[in-house]
Amino acid sequence: MATARSKPSESNRGTRELLIDAAEREIAHKGLEALTMKDLAKEVGIKTPSIYAHFAGRDDILRAIADRYVAALSVQFPDDGGDPLDTILAGVRSLVIYFASHPAHVRLKLRDLETPGGRPELSAAAGGEASSNLNEGPLRDFFARIEGLLHRGHEIGQIRRVSVVEFYRICFGVTLLSLTWPTQGIFTSQQDSAEISRILPFAETAIRSFLVR
Repeated sequence: MATARSKPSESNRGTRELLIDAAEREIAHKGLEALTMKDLAKEVGIKTPSIYAHFAGRDDILRAIADRYVAALSVQFPDDGGDPLDTILAGVRSLVIYFASHPAHVRLKLRDLETPGGRPELSAAAGGEASSNLNEGPLRDFFARIEGLLHRGHEIGQIRRVSVVEFYRICFGVTLLSLTWPTQGIFTSQQDSAEISRILPFAETAIRSFLVR
């Protein structure tokens, strides 16, 4: 039987957000499986039982992180009606910077990709399994914007015909691998500006080469 998610009130929102922030730091440094309520309480400076005033349990905390991730992803690749290719590449740069600043979300996405059916908390936050996210749920408009950009770019002869699924695969593959391989410094400290400046042109060039053939 599914456990009802706890509902934050106005009075406890501050501590709740601090707990999510702390959980993201713990995950960034140690991984999803290493997150414990005891370590989280110590990080925030409260007693372990106090966490349950804000969350039903560990899974509820992971769901809150997944909610943050989905909310942030849903506004990526904004389309202001300008040049399609320029808009797409600007979106790629924004995505790299976002992931570089949120290493816990990188870990969550990587674990989601390797889990049959996806991570349950991420599937719940996105409104269903990956195959359904294209047409429904909070990521529907995100995928629709990308699809519109790809279509416009192809219509004016800027880029070859590419499906939104193909683009998503290459974009996230390039972005996540650029940040995590061959080093995994993103998980122990935020990428400095010099490292991000190195990654950005690589990601942009890779996506441009994929689209323009």
